[in-house]
Amino acid sequence: MSKKFIVPNEINPEQFEELVIQSCIPAMIFLFAQESEDCREYAEYVSVVAKNDIVPKFNVLSMDDLKFPDFRKKFKIRGDSRFIFFKDGKKFDECMLNRRGAGIIINEMLFVPKK
Repeated sequence: MSKKFIVPNEINPEQFEELVIQSCIPAMIFLFAQESEDCREYAEYVSVVAKNDIVPKFNVLSMDDLKFPDFRKKFKIRGDSRFIFFKDGKKFDECMLNRRGAGIIINEMLFVPKK
């Protein structure tokens, strides 16, 4: 097994409730698995996003979702690791590990006016 990688702002389900559901700040959650090489690569991307200047308007968090199977069930998460986006305490969108897809969703959450 390869060495564990570091993810920014790792949380557990209790912290998720406080930092995402009860918060008015939009959030991107990086759901990862330590065994995944794709997740290892994306952990670096998430670290860069977390250090970006949008952070005061946007929480960038990480969760090892394999440790918390009830979380996967609650938000109907199937398949591989992914990004899940929350706004106003509700699931806004999700995408597979994809920088372009994540960027588009972040833009929609932060900059596209509500209709």
